[in-house]
Amino acid sequence: MSRHLLAWMVASPALAAAVLLLIPARMRQLVRWVSLAGAGGGLVASVLAALAWDRGLGGFQLVERYPLVPSLGISLSLAADGWSITLVLLTGIIIVTGVLASWTVERRHKEFFVLLLTLVTGVFGVFVSQDLFVFFLFYEIAVLPMYLLIGIWGSSHKVPPAGPFRAVWRRFAVGSREYAAMKLTLMLLVGSAAILVAIFGLWSRAGARTFDLGQLAAVTFPRSTQMWVFPLLWLGFGTLAGVFPFHTWSPDGHASAPTAVSMLHAGVLMKLGAFGVMRVGMVLCPEAAVSWAPLVGAVAVVNVLYGALCAAAQDDLKYIVAYSSVSHMGVVMLGA
Repeated sequence: MSRHLLAWMVASPALAAAVLLLIPARMRQLVRWVSLAGAGGGLVASVLAALAWDRGLGGFQLVERYPLVPSLGISLSLAADGWSITLVLLTGIIIVTGVLASWTVERRHKEFFVLLLTLVTGVFGVFVSQDLFVFFLFYEIAVLPMYLLIGIWGSSHKVPPAGPFRAVWRRFAVGSREYAAMKLTLMLLVGSAAILVAIFGLWSRAGARTFDLGQLAAVTFPRSTQMWVFPLLWLGFGTLAGVFPFHTWSPDGHASAPTAVSMLHAGVLMKLGAFGVMRVGMVLCPEAAVSWAPLVGAVAVVNVLYGALCAAAQDDLKYIVAYSSVSHMGVVMLGA
């Protein structure tokens, strides 16, 4: 059974989302219970994977490989180490709690749960993917549903700021859920474009048609390649991680997001960005990571101080959590 635990963990919310598409929207209770079953299936699989993972052995375990496009070296390659096991457990707990917290959603409830389960499918996939191309696909699956989840089910802030910024607030609809959703999407898509360029830059210089992270890690990329690829990866993943000054989507997105999305945002999604930097950038570009470390460290210190000071100045709980998350991600970057 342990041979397919990771695949089941990723597939469970995706299958539940597919089933929801076939259920009439008027069957509200069935929609909710199927959503909870999909989230619960992911949690159960993550718990079983954690129990099956040998702590004494360490390293990547529970390896699964399913060829997708052999001619390009693309496969659904899954594996878990101690870091990813911890994060999928956290994700499983949060998504089950998020579904329960969203139990009373009435407006287009079926679509809401479909998007929420799609998002968490991407999160699970990122944490256990060992193929760089599939890693990127799961990353996009985790990011894109946030636009609709915030834009449709989010909340808007009604109180405009005093002073000269009042006109700007009104002109650009700052504080509305539509503004927060669009800002989040545009910034994260720019980051995704940087990641995609970096991935194909590494693939083209690997000397072999493979996206397998293990095989790519065995390749010593030229320092000149690493020096431009690493900052692209850091900026791309760092945007999701709330790296200063690309953090501005986070407070608005977090404050406007529905409760379940806010939980995933603070608890998992920002960590997804840091995970990408360390799993891809630092593993495949170790020389560049060392060279860029002083700048990364300086930005991390700014994150810690700026996020903490901004959090202290807020009177909205969601903004407090959002800015404190920015501060916490600075600590994560310093630790890396």
